[in-house]
Amino acid sequence: MSVQKKQEEDKFLLYETEVFKSTLQVDFQKITFNYGKLCLADKNQPIKIEVWDYKKEHKQDKLGEIVFSINDIELDNMTKFDIVDQNFSKKGEMVLKDFNRVKKKNFLNYIESGTNIFLNIGIDFSSQKYSNRASSFKHNDQHSYREALKKITSVLLPYDSDQSVPMYGISGKTAQSGEYQTFFQLNEQNLEATGYENIIKFYDESLKNVKLGETLQIAPIIEKLNEISKQHLQDGVNGYHVLLILTDGAIDDMQETKKQIIQSSGLPLSIIIVGLKNYNYCSEEEYDNNYQYMKILDGDQGLFDSDGNKASRDLVKFVDYQKYRYNTKILTSQILDQLPQQLCQYMEALNEVTDLSTKTTINKTSMNQSLIDGSEQNTIGENQTINPLIENDTRFKRKKNYKLDKQNYNIKNYEL
Repeated sequence: MSVQKKQEEDKFLLYETEVFKSTLQVDFQKITFNYGKLCLADKNQPIKIEVWDYKKEHKQDKLGEIVFSINDIELDNMTKFDIVDQNFSKKGEMVLKDFNRVKKKNFLNYIESGTNIFLNIGIDFSSQKYSNRASSFKHNDQHSYREALKKITSVLLPYDSDQSVPMYGISGKTAQSGEYQTFFQLNEQNLEATGYENIIKFYDESLKNVKLGETLQIAPIIEKLNEISKQHLQDGVNGYHVLLILTDGAIDDMQETKKQIIQSSGLPLSIIIVGLKNYNYCSEEEYDNNYQYMKILDGDQGLFDSDGNKASRDLVKFVDYQKYRYNTKILTSQILDQLPQQLCQYMEALNEVTDLSTKTTINKTSMNQSLIDGSEQNTIGENQTINPLIENDTRFKRKKNYKLDKQNYNIKNYEL
């Protein structure tokens, strides 16, 4: 059985059930849909269900179809629908056992009710045994770390609650320590970079002080974010962390990384891994090998560790930077693609009840509707602004006596 929505002359597959063999009576499991995606929030929008007869050798014959709307169920109390073929002959009957429409809090609701977004940045300093890796720090076309940092930070920073971002290096040696570290503070005097310009400044200054490490291990920095997230939960901080990792290497501690991510799935944390490997400067095999582990961590089909433990939710997004490098709209879409849904999934699992009477300031008209509720695509127009800064939130303890930058950040014409 397949569920489709019809829009003008086109139809779009929303869901396809498993195949039931050797039976004429099927009891399907409960199916959950996003209301906006199911009917475009229009209760009169036609919804089509097609029923297929399974044959051997994977061949299928269409038995018939049902067309109905949400209003047919809610207003007319319809629970039985005839399955009819192309000649309008009845081929069977579908019985709707239960129907519930549940309104859930969306991304904007959580931000308005006091959920703070905390951005953290990790930058890969591993050599990966490639002799040309050091040239990346000259910001040439082959490895544009600085360019990527500027573009992606401009997308994520407006959502950070206090504009103060912890910055880490991954797999390198600092001038002060002289020893290889799996991760370290990018600026040895100050962990957090305040504002966009200081983020870029911290990175530029690190190039003079950091020597490349040998292997890329990202489990330790994820473990660190897990510890911070746990501590915030214990302290009653209403926050959600986002870890941005910039890398052009292959992960050397895959099994431990999986374990840490599975731990993360029960914590207020999302991870965005941006791959900077340039396929114009390596073989296709090298490129595919480089990113195969990243795609596994993305976990859209579920993430398991070597012990069979499974992540309770998807919290990792992998973005191939080189594919979208010259298209800011699509790059922005890719960066923000899963973050709202991941935050909402965590909050729903936590079953958190928040007080809507907060002192949060946000420009509602500027927030992209796709970020808010996962509905159909909309755009943010030129010169519209977004200001998700949190005012006077006494629960936020990460930095004492901080001052908020009241600047509005301009998000230009991007589409999700």
